[in-house]
Amino acid sequence: MPDIEQVNEEPTAESTILTAVKTALHITDDDLDDELNAYISEALEDMRRVGVTAAVDDTDSPLVIGCVVLYVKWMESYLGEPERFQKHYERRRDSLSQGSDYNAES
Repeated sequence: MPDIEQVNEEPTAESTILTAVKTALHITDDDLDDELNAYISEALEDMRRVGVTAAVDDTDSPLVIGCVVLYVKWMESYLGEPERFQKHYERRRDSLSQGSDYNAES
């Protein structure tokens, strides 16, 4: 059998966030990846809308990733408590929009 060289690719920002979301929601298969990626895009766009430029520039930030996870939990009505996750998401998003590390205008 011939040797096959494996390519070790660096994970992309999108795959890092997707992995974090799937871990947080205890999802082990890939069946929902398209839906989860749509939620991730929505969260990042919503964060950009309120001035969190790091949502574009630094998607490896644990705070940005955590904010996206909260958004997806809200959209998925995680634990049957969507309002809880909506409130936490909005608080974190708004807090990030005020921080100089995450908002170019600060």
